[in-house]
Amino acid sequence: MFNVTAHTAFPIPRILKRKQRPQAFGAKIIRTTLLSYATALTVMASLCIGGYVVLENTIEENATSATQINVAGRQRMLAHRIALTAHSIANNKEPLGVQMRADIAKMEKAHRALIKGNAMGIKIPLSASGETFFFSGPDALHIKVENFLSEARAFLALKPGQARLVQAQTLATLARGSLFIKLDQAVSLFEREAGQRRAQLQKRHLLVVSVALLTLIAEALLIFQPLIGRLRTQLGHLYEAATRDSLTGLSNRQFFLDATLRDQALAKRHNQSCFLVFCDVDHLKAINECFGYDAGNKALKSFAQLLQQELRESDVPARIGGEEFAIAIRDATLKDTWAVAERLRAAAEQLDVSGVPPLTISIGITRLDHTETMESAFMRAQEALKQAKSAGRNTVATHL
Repeated sequence: MFNVTAHTAFPIPRILKRKQRPQAFGAKIIRTTLLSYATALTVMASLCIGGYVVLENTIEENATSATQINVAGRQRMLAHRIALTAHSIANNKEPLGVQMRADIAKMEKAHRALIKGNAMGIKIPLSASGETFFFSGPDALHIKVENFLSEARAFLALKPGQARLVQAQTLATLARGSLFIKLDQAVSLFEREAGQRRAQLQKRHLLVVSVALLTLIAEALLIFQPLIGRLRTQLGHLYEAATRDSLTGLSNRQFFLDATLRDQALAKRHNQSCFLVFCDVDHLKAINECFGYDAGNKALKSFAQLLQQELRESDVPARIGGEEFAIAIRDATLKDTWAVAERLRAAAEQLDVSGVPPLTISIGITRLDHTETMESAFMRAQEALKQAKSAGRNTVATHL
Protein backbone atom coordinates (compact mmCIF):
# COMPACT_ATOMS: atom_id res chain seq x y z
CA MET A 1 0.00 0.00 0.00
CA PHE A 2 1.33 3.48 -0.96
CA ASN A 3 2.54 5.58 1.99
CA VAL A 4 0.29 8.61 1.88
CA THR A 5 2.17 10.45 4.63
CA ALA A 6 5.51 10.21 2.80
CA HIS A 7 3.98 11.43 -0.46
CA THR A 8 1.97 14.10 1.30
CA ALA A 9 5.27 15.76 2.20
CA PHE A 10 6.53 15.51 -1.40
CA PRO A 11 5.20 18.83 -2.74
CA ILE A 12 6.55 20.88 0.18
CA PRO A 13 10.21 21.17 -0.98
CA ARG A 14 8.99 22.09 -4.47
CA ILE A 15 6.75 24.82 -3.08
CA LEU A 16 9.52 26.22 -0.88
CA LYS A 17 11.98 26.13 -3.76
CA ARG A 18 9.50 27.88 -5.99
CA LYS A 19 9.03 30.62 -3.39
CA GLN A 20 12.73 31.06 -2.81
CA ARG A 21 13.73 31.15 -6.48
CA PRO A 22 12.38 34.64 -7.26
CA GLN A 23 14.07 35.94 -4.10
CA ALA A 24 17.38 34.41 -5.22
CA PHE A 25 16.92 35.98 -8.66
CA GLY A 26 16.18 39.36 -7.07
CA ALA A 27 19.20 39.16 -4.76
CA LYS A 28 21.45 38.24 -7.67
CA ILE A 29 20.13 41.14 -9.74
CA ILE A 30 20.70 43.57 -6.85
CA ARG A 31 24.24 42.35 -6.22
CA THR A 32 25.16 42.42 -9.90
CA THR A 33 23.58 45.83 -10.41
CA LEU A 34 25.29 47.38 -7.38
CA LEU A 35 28.68 45.93 -8.30
CA SER A 36 28.38 47.04 -11.93
CA TYR A 37 27.23 50.53 -11.06
CA ALA A 38 29.91 50.88 -8.36
CA THR A 39 32.58 49.89 -10.87
CA ALA A 40 31.21 52.22 -13.54
CA LEU A 41 30.85 55.13 -11.13
CA THR A 42 34.35 54.62 -9.74
CA VAL A 43 35.87 54.66 -13.22
CA MET A 44 33.86 57.69 -14.30
CA ALA A 45 34.65 59.51 -11.04
CA SER A 46 38.36 58.88 -11.59
CA LEU A 47 38.10 60.19 -15.14
CA CYS A 48 36.19 63.26 -13.98
CA ILE A 49 38.83 63.98 -11.35
CA GLY A 50 41.58 63.46 -13.94
CA GLY A 51 39.79 65.76 -16.38
CA TYR A 52 39.36 68.38 -13.67
CA VAL A 53 43.07 68.21 -12.79
CA VAL A 54 44.06 68.54 -16.44
CA LEU A 55 41.69 71.47 -16.87
CA GLU A 56 43.03 73.18 -13.76
CA ASN A 57 46.59 72.65 -14.94
CA THR A 58 45.68 74.04 -18.35
CA ILE A 59 44.14 77.16 -16.81
CA GLU A 60 47.09 77.66 -14.45
CA GLU A 61 49.65 77.05 -17.19
CA ASN A 62 47.91 79.49 -19.52
CA ALA A 63 47.67 82.12 -16.79
CA THR A 64 51.33 81.69 -15.84
CA SER A 65 52.44 81.73 -19.46
CA ALA A 66 50.47 84.90 -20.14
CA THR A 67 51.94 86.57 -17.04
CA GLN A 68 55.45 85.41 -17.95
CA ILE A 69 55.15 86.85 -21.47
CA ASN A 70 53.63 90.06 -20.12
CA VAL A 71 56.40 90.55 -17.53
CA ALA A 72 59.12 89.83 -20.11
CA GLY A 73 57.50 92.34 -22.47
CA ARG A 74 57.38 94.99 -19.74
CA GLN A 75 61.11 94.56 -19.20
CA ARG A 76 61.72 96.10 -22.62
CA MET A 77 59.47 99.02 -21.75
CA LEU A 78 61.17 99.56 -18.38
CA ALA A 79 64.62 99.50 -19.94
CA HIS A 80 63.59 102.18 -22.44
CA ARG A 81 61.94 104.28 -19.73
CA ILE A 82 64.98 104.07 -17.46
CA ALA A 83 67.19 105.19 -20.36
CA LEU A 84 64.86 108.10 -21.25
CA THR A 85 64.57 109.13 -17.61
CA ALA A 86 68.34 109.09 -17.28
CA HIS A 87 68.60 111.38 -20.33
CA SER A 88 66.08 113.78 -18.78
CA ILE A 89 67.93 113.77 -15.45
CA ALA A 90 71.20 114.41 -17.23
CA ASN A 91 69.57 117.50 -18.69
CA ASN A 92 68.95 118.97 -15.24
CA LYS A 93 65.55 117.37 -14.43
CA GLU A 94 66.64 115.97 -11.06
CA PRO A 95 63.13 115.34 -9.63
CA LEU A 96 62.80 112.43 -12.08
CA GLY A 97 65.31 110.45 -10.00
CA VAL A 98 62.52 109.06 -7.82
CA GLN A 99 60.76 107.64 -10.85
CA MET A 100 64.00 106.15 -12.17
CA ARG A 101 64.72 104.42 -8.86
CA ALA A 102 61.19 103.00 -8.85
CA ASP A 103 61.61 101.71 -12.43
CA ILE A 104 64.98 100.13 -11.54
CA ALA A 105 63.33 98.36 -8.59
CA LYS A 106 60.47 97.18 -10.81
CA MET A 107 62.82 95.85 -13.47
CA GLU A 108 64.92 94.02 -10.90
CA LYS A 109 61.87 92.49 -9.24
CA ALA A 110 60.47 91.38 -12.59
CA HIS A 111 63.82 89.87 -13.54
CA ARG A 112 63.92 87.86 -10.30
CA ALA A 113 60.36 86.65 -10.91
CA LEU A 114 61.24 85.50 -14.42
CA ILE A 115 64.30 83.49 -13.39
CA LYS A 116 63.01 82.06 -10.07
CA GLY A 117 59.21 82.02 -10.33
CA ASN A 118 56.74 82.17 -7.42
CA ALA A 119 56.38 85.94 -7.73
CA MET A 120 54.27 88.44 -9.67
CA GLY A 121 51.86 85.68 -10.70
CA ILE A 122 54.61 83.53 -12.27
CA LYS A 123 54.33 80.11 -10.61
CA ILE A 124 56.87 78.17 -12.64
CA PRO A 125 60.67 78.59 -12.75
CA LEU A 126 62.66 78.74 -15.92
CA SER A 127 62.75 75.71 -18.19
CA ALA A 128 66.01 74.08 -19.23
CA SER A 129 66.13 76.14 -22.40
CA GLY A 130 65.25 79.25 -20.37
CA GLU A 131 68.08 78.54 -17.95
CA THR A 132 70.47 78.28 -20.87
CA PHE A 133 69.16 81.48 -22.43
CA PHE A 134 69.35 83.50 -19.21
CA PHE A 135 72.60 82.19 -17.73
CA SER A 136 74.81 80.45 -20.30
CA GLY A 137 77.62 82.31 -22.04
CA PRO A 138 78.92 85.84 -21.86
CA ASP A 139 75.92 87.07 -23.86
CA ALA A 140 73.40 85.68 -21.33
CA LEU A 141 70.36 87.82 -20.60
CA HIS A 142 70.92 87.70 -16.85
CA ILE A 143 74.34 89.30 -17.27
CA LYS A 144 72.96 91.99 -19.58
CA VAL A 145 70.10 92.84 -17.19
CA GLU A 146 72.41 92.95 -14.19
CA ASN A 147 74.89 95.17 -16.12
CA PHE A 148 72.09 97.49 -17.21
CA LEU A 149 70.73 97.81 -13.67
CA SER A 150 74.24 98.34 -12.34
CA GLU A 151 74.85 101.09 -14.93
CA ALA A 152 71.51 102.69 -13.98
CA ARG A 153 72.41 102.75 -10.29
CA ALA A 154 75.81 104.12 -11.17
CA PHE A 155 74.14 106.90 -13.13
CA LEU A 156 72.08 107.92 -10.11
CA ALA A 157 75.24 108.02 -7.99
CA LEU A 158 76.88 110.55 -10.33
CA LYS A 159 76.68 114.25 -9.77
CA PRO A 160 75.29 116.51 -12.47
CA GLY A 161 77.74 117.13 -15.24
CA GLN A 162 79.41 115.66 -18.29
CA ALA A 163 79.77 112.22 -16.66
CA ARG A 164 76.01 111.93 -16.28
CA LEU A 165 75.50 112.77 -19.94
CA VAL A 166 77.97 110.06 -20.93
CA GLN A 167 76.35 107.51 -18.57
CA ALA A 168 72.87 108.40 -19.87
CA GLN A 169 74.10 107.77 -23.40
CA THR A 170 75.51 104.41 -22.28
CA LEU A 171 72.11 103.42 -20.82
CA ALA A 172 70.33 104.49 -24.00
CA THR A 173 72.75 102.41 -26.11
CA LEU A 174 72.19 99.33 -23.94
CA ALA A 175 68.39 99.80 -23.91
CA ARG A 176 68.21 100.13 -27.68
CA GLY A 177 70.87 97.57 -28.49
CA SER A 178 71.81 94.13 -27.27
CA LEU A 179 69.60 94.27 -24.14
CA PHE A 180 66.54 95.08 -26.22
CA ILE A 181 67.35 92.21 -28.61
CA LYS A 182 67.81 89.72 -25.75
CA LEU A 183 64.62 90.85 -24.01
CA ASP A 184 62.75 90.49 -27.30
CA GLN A 185 64.20 86.99 -27.69
CA ALA A 186 63.08 86.19 -24.12
CA VAL A 187 59.48 87.11 -25.04
CA SER A 188 59.70 84.85 -28.10
CA LEU A 189 61.14 82.06 -25.96
CA PHE A 190 58.30 82.32 -23.42
CA GLU A 191 55.71 82.42 -26.21
CA ARG A 192 57.21 79.32 -27.83
CA GLU A 193 57.32 77.43 -24.51
CA ALA A 194 53.74 78.48 -23.76
CA GLY A 195 52.66 77.02 -27.09
CA GLN A 196 54.51 73.79 -26.33
CA ARG A 197 52.94 73.48 -22.88
CA ARG A 198 49.52 74.22 -24.34
CA ALA A 199 50.01 71.48 -26.96
CA GLN A 200 51.06 69.01 -24.24
CA LEU A 201 48.06 69.88 -22.11
CA GLN A 202 45.79 69.54 -25.12
CA LYS A 203 47.21 66.06 -25.71
CA ARG A 204 46.57 65.16 -22.06
CA HIS A 205 43.05 66.52 -22.28
CA LEU A 206 42.45 64.58 -25.51
CA LEU A 207 43.81 61.47 -23.80
CA VAL A 208 41.45 61.90 -20.84
CA VAL A 209 38.47 62.48 -23.15
CA SER A 210 39.44 59.47 -25.28
CA VAL A 211 39.81 57.26 -22.22
CA ALA A 212 36.43 58.51 -20.95
CA LEU A 213 34.75 57.71 -24.26
CA LEU A 214 36.43 54.30 -24.44
CA THR A 215 35.39 53.65 -20.85
CA LEU A 216 31.79 54.53 -21.64
CA ILE A 217 31.87 52.20 -24.64
CA ALA A 218 33.48 49.46 -22.56
CA GLU A 219 30.90 49.94 -19.80
CA ALA A 220 28.10 49.76 -22.34
CA LEU A 221 29.51 46.58 -23.91
CA LEU A 222 30.98 44.82 -20.88
CA ILE A 223 28.76 45.99 -18.02
CA PHE A 224 25.43 47.44 -19.05
CA GLN A 225 24.67 45.26 -22.07
CA PRO A 226 25.34 41.99 -20.18
CA LEU A 227 23.54 43.45 -17.17
CA ILE A 228 20.48 44.27 -19.26
CA GLY A 229 20.65 40.78 -20.75
CA ARG A 230 20.80 39.23 -17.29
CA LEU A 231 17.99 41.47 -16.08
CA ARG A 232 15.88 40.47 -19.05
CA THR A 233 16.58 36.79 -18.42
CA GLN A 234 15.94 37.02 -14.69
CA LEU A 235 12.80 39.08 -15.19
CA GLY A 236 11.67 36.46 -17.66
CA HIS A 237 12.17 33.83 -14.96
CA LEU A 238 10.30 35.99 -12.48
CA TYR A 239 7.48 36.53 -14.95
CA GLU A 240 7.27 32.79 -15.61
CA ALA A 241 7.28 32.08 -11.88
CA ALA A 242 4.52 34.66 -11.35
CA THR A 243 2.28 33.63 -14.26
CA ARG A 244 2.94 29.92 -14.87
CA ASP A 245 1.99 26.81 -13.00
CA SER A 246 5.30 25.08 -12.28
CA LEU A 247 3.91 21.53 -12.64
CA THR A 248 1.93 21.73 -15.87
CA GLY A 249 3.44 24.78 -17.57
CA LEU A 250 -0.01 26.29 -18.05
CA SER A 251 -1.02 29.73 -16.92
CA ASN A 252 -1.84 30.08 -13.23
CA ARG A 253 -5.02 31.43 -11.69
CA GLN A 254 -3.96 35.10 -11.54
CA PHE A 255 -2.79 35.16 -15.14
CA PHE A 256 -6.01 33.47 -16.20
CA LEU A 257 -8.07 36.11 -14.39
CA ASP A 258 -6.18 38.93 -16.11
CA ALA A 259 -6.40 37.28 -19.53
CA THR A 260 -10.10 36.57 -19.10
CA LEU A 261 -10.77 40.19 -18.21
CA ARG A 262 -9.06 41.21 -21.46
CA ASP A 263 -11.09 38.64 -23.39
CA GLN A 264 -14.26 39.98 -21.80
CA ALA A 265 -13.36 43.53 -22.85
CA LEU A 266 -12.55 42.44 -26.41
CA ALA A 267 -15.73 40.40 -26.66
CA LYS A 268 -17.74 43.42 -25.55
CA ARG A 269 -15.99 45.73 -28.02
CA HIS A 270 -16.56 43.37 -30.97
CA ASN A 271 -19.96 42.14 -29.78
CA GLN A 272 -18.74 38.55 -29.48
CA SER A 273 -19.66 35.73 -27.13
CA CYS A 274 -17.21 34.51 -24.52
CA PHE A 275 -17.46 31.25 -22.55
CA LEU A 276 -15.75 29.82 -19.49
CA VAL A 277 -15.01 26.09 -19.38
CA PHE A 278 -14.04 24.46 -16.07
CA CYS A 279 -12.47 20.97 -16.19
CA ASP A 280 -11.80 18.61 -13.31
CA VAL A 281 -9.72 15.42 -13.50
CA ASP A 282 -12.01 12.80 -12.02
CA HIS A 283 -10.91 10.87 -8.93
CA LEU A 284 -7.47 12.56 -8.74
CA LYS A 285 -7.47 12.16 -4.95
CA ALA A 286 -7.97 8.43 -5.30
CA ILE A 287 -5.20 8.24 -7.90
CA ASN A 288 -2.83 10.01 -5.50
CA GLU A 289 -3.77 7.72 -2.62
CA CYS A 290 -3.63 4.48 -4.59
CA PHE A 291 -0.85 5.12 -7.11
CA GLY A 292 1.12 7.94 -5.49
CA TYR A 293 1.53 11.60 -6.08
CA ASP A 294 3.89 10.96 -8.99
CA ALA A 295 1.05 9.24 -10.78
CA GLY A 296 -1.30 12.11 -9.98
CA ASN A 297 1.23 14.62 -11.29
CA LYS A 298 1.62 12.60 -14.48
CA ALA A 299 -2.13 12.68 -14.96
CA LEU A 300 -2.22 16.47 -14.52
CA LYS A 301 0.71 16.98 -16.91
CA SER A 302 -0.81 14.73 -19.53
CA PHE A 303 -4.14 16.54 -19.42
CA ALA A 304 -2.31 19.92 -19.59
CA GLN A 305 -0.52 18.75 -22.75
CA LEU A 306 -3.87 17.64 -24.17
CA LEU A 307 -5.30 21.11 -23.59
CA GLN A 308 -2.38 22.75 -25.39
CA GLN A 309 -2.78 20.40 -28.35
CA GLU A 310 -6.55 20.60 -28.77
CA LEU A 311 -7.25 24.29 -28.16
CA ARG A 312 -6.83 27.28 -30.44
CA GLU A 313 -4.00 29.75 -29.86
CA SER A 314 -6.57 32.37 -28.89
CA ASP A 315 -8.02 30.13 -26.17
CA VAL A 316 -6.45 30.50 -22.71
CA PRO A 317 -6.04 27.29 -20.66
CA ALA A 318 -4.91 27.48 -17.04
CA ARG A 319 -4.58 25.38 -13.91
CA ILE A 320 -6.58 27.18 -11.23
CA GLY A 321 -6.57 24.56 -8.50
CA GLY A 322 -5.31 21.11 -7.53
CA GLU A 323 -7.12 19.15 -10.23
CA GLU A 324 -9.13 22.02 -11.69
CA PHE A 325 -8.43 23.59 -15.05
CA ALA A 326 -10.14 26.53 -16.75
CA ILE A 327 -10.40 27.66 -20.35
CA ALA A 328 -11.55 31.03 -21.72
CA ILE A 329 -13.03 30.65 -25.21
CA ARG A 330 -13.73 33.89 -27.08
CA ASP A 331 -15.58 34.42 -30.34
CA ALA A 332 -17.51 31.16 -30.18
CA THR A 333 -21.11 30.02 -29.81
CA LEU A 334 -22.43 27.70 -27.12
CA LYS A 335 -22.56 24.93 -29.73
CA ASP A 336 -18.91 25.50 -30.63
CA THR A 337 -17.89 25.53 -26.96
CA TRP A 338 -19.85 22.37 -26.27
CA ALA A 339 -18.10 20.67 -29.19
CA VAL A 340 -14.70 21.69 -27.79
CA ALA A 341 -15.66 20.33 -24.36
CA GLU A 342 -16.84 17.01 -25.80
CA ARG A 343 -13.67 16.70 -27.86
CA LEU A 344 -11.56 17.25 -24.74
CA ARG A 345 -13.62 14.78 -22.73
CA ALA A 346 -13.30 12.08 -25.41
CA ALA A 347 -9.58 12.76 -25.92
CA ALA A 348 -8.96 12.46 -22.16
CA GLU A 349 -10.45 8.96 -22.21
CA GLN A 350 -7.88 7.99 -24.85
CA LEU A 351 -4.88 9.18 -22.85
CA ASP A 352 -2.43 6.40 -22.04
CA VAL A 353 -0.27 7.51 -19.13
CA SER A 354 2.25 5.02 -17.75
CA GLY A 355 1.42 3.99 -14.19
CA VAL A 356 -1.90 5.85 -14.22
CA PRO A 357 -5.37 4.31 -14.61
CA PRO A 358 -7.59 5.51 -17.48
CA LEU A 359 -8.54 9.15 -17.02
CA THR A 360 -11.87 10.88 -17.32
CA ILE A 361 -12.75 14.53 -16.87
CA SER A 362 -15.87 16.43 -15.86
CA ILE A 363 -16.59 19.74 -17.62
CA GLY A 364 -18.78 22.72 -16.76
CA ILE A 365 -19.63 25.53 -19.21
CA THR A 366 -21.00 29.02 -18.60
CA ARG A 367 -21.36 32.18 -20.63
CA LEU A 368 -19.25 35.17 -19.61
CA ASP A 369 -21.49 38.21 -19.89
CA HIS A 370 -19.96 41.50 -20.95
CA THR A 371 -20.85 43.38 -17.75
CA GLU A 372 -20.56 40.78 -14.98
CA THR A 373 -17.69 40.24 -12.58
CA MET A 374 -15.27 37.34 -12.76
CA GLU A 375 -16.47 36.13 -9.36
CA SER A 376 -20.02 35.60 -10.56
CA ALA A 377 -18.88 33.91 -13.78
CA PHE A 378 -16.55 31.60 -11.83
CA MET A 379 -19.34 30.67 -9.44
CA ARG A 380 -21.61 29.64 -12.35
CA ALA A 381 -18.80 27.69 -14.01
CA GLN A 382 -18.13 25.84 -10.75
CA GLU A 383 -21.83 25.16 -10.40
CA ALA A 384 -21.87 23.67 -13.92
CA LEU A 385 -18.86 21.54 -12.98
CA LYS A 386 -20.67 20.28 -9.90
CA GLN A 387 -23.62 19.32 -12.08
CA ALA A 388 -21.31 17.33 -14.35
CA LYS A 389 -19.87 15.49 -11.35
CA SER A 390 -23.31 14.87 -9.90
CA ALA A 391 -24.33 13.39 -13.25
CA GLY A 392 -21.75 10.66 -12.79
CA ARG A 393 -18.58 12.43 -13.97
CA ASN A 394 -17.02 12.05 -17.42
CA THR A 395 -19.69 14.37 -18.78
CA VAL A 396 -20.35 17.95 -19.82
CA ALA A 397 -22.86 20.29 -18.16
CA THR A 398 -23.84 23.93 -18.63
CA HIS A 399 -25.07 26.64 -16.32
CA LEU A 400 -25.81 29.79 -18.25
